[in-house]
Amino acid sequence: MIPIRNTTQRYGQIAIFLHWSIVLLFAALIPLGLIMTAMEDSPEKWELYSLHKSLGMLVFVLIIIRIIWRWVNPTPLLPETLNRYERWLAHGVHLGLYAVMIIMPISGLLDSYGGGYKTNFFGLFDVFPRVAIARSKELELFALAIHIYGAYLFYLLFFLHIAGVIKHHFILKDNTLRRMLPISLKEKS
Repeated sequence: MIPIRNTTQRYGQIAIFLHWSIVLLFAALIPLGLIMTAMEDSPEKWELYSLHKSLGMLVFVLIIIRIIWRWVNPTPLLPETLNRYERWLAHGVHLGLYAVMIIMPISGLLDSYGGGYKTNFFGLFDVFPRVAIARSKELELFALAIHIYGAYLFYLLFFLHIAGVIKHHFILKDNTLRRMLPISLKEKS
């Protein structure tokens, strides 16, 4: 049985739910972003933009909850077999992923506001409707550059994260992957 809260040995149900929800959202956001930016201007393109922004804001909310949850819960310990460099790399990649997942929605919103576009959350309500950010081509381009380069940084960090998961599971054969799975597999001793 997976506990609700984290322990020093494994992540709890809430951390696991947040992790995999964010993974699934990024699995939708990335191809959606690539498809919508390649499309000609059309109502369908703007619907995809609206969906992309809504999913991005949902990621932002979930990542803030995840950071708070991580702050008030123990974090499972890294395997003792890791050397100092590997520990530093693991912490750096995680910190980088958190930072990028916060920066991406903020830069996306600033890009929209700089371009003079409203942003709503799944058509339910406008996000920051009273924000007095004047349309600004400079803000739009700056925020867009951050968003684009942030995506490339995300790809790099994600690749490093997956490489670490593969190394732990298939080479070191430890429990690092098992402790984040939503199902309880028998752990190796």
